[in-house]
Amino acid sequence: GNYKHFMKKEIFHQPISIEDTILNFADKKTKSVFLPQNNINFNNVSNLILVACGTAYHSCMVAKYWFETLTDMTVSIDIASEYRYRKNTVNNNSIGIVVSQSGETMDSLECLKKFKQNNIFTISIVNVLNSSIARISDCVLPTLAGPEIGVASTKTFTAQLAVLSLLGIHIQHQKKNIDKKLFNSLFNVHNSIKEILYEEKNIKNIAHNLIDAKSIFYIGRNVMYPLALEGALKLKEITYKHC
Repeated sequence: GNYKHFMKKEIFHQPISIEDTILNFADKKTKSVFLPQNNINFNNVSNLILVACGTAYHSCMVAKYWFETLTDMTVSIDIASEYRYRKNTVNNNSIGIVVSQSGETMDSLECLKKFKQNNIFTISIVNVLNSSIARISDCVLPTLAGPEIGVASTKTFTAQLAVLSLLGIHIQHQKKNIDKKLFNSLFNVHNSIKEILYEEKNIKNIAHNLIDAKSIFYIGRNVMYPLALEGALKLKEITYKHC
């Protein structure tokens, strides 16, 4: 297309990928979130266990804040490469959630197998529906981000956040505690991202001023903390600067 490289194209694709993902699960008229057919009654679920690697792990970190705010569940998150090797105690009221862009992340796949061995219900959030993780999960929540070719995950990260927020709202709905304002706000996210992308010229100027910086520090609190980690990860991946 008209973009210099795939990563920029994928950054500018985010308003479309997020809107597609949200509309795949949510109906604004009925204020409902529809998950693929499953037998989950979240009123009988006490624990959510989220595992992922890299960028997907950061999306899980954000989701932990959301789930704790929207539900009364105990929420734990782990880097998949750590969870798979630890002795974990789970109960039958737990749900295991695996997040992966490719659906082939080996450590995450091994965690999914571990969930299955413990006989707990599994949910995967993946961008590739015929992937290994998707095939052996009990329920698949797809991110409709399309192929990501750029070196760093961009549109799949925000699509993962969209799915995780919808899952939190769905759990909240099942528990009869509906935040309509939060639900309605999801349908304007793509417009908010467009407004940010309109600032491309200003963002370029900021980037130009940072070219000679030896170290760049990201700070954030609460839900912005994992976003600070993700920002630092992106800059390290692309520029090899110390962040």
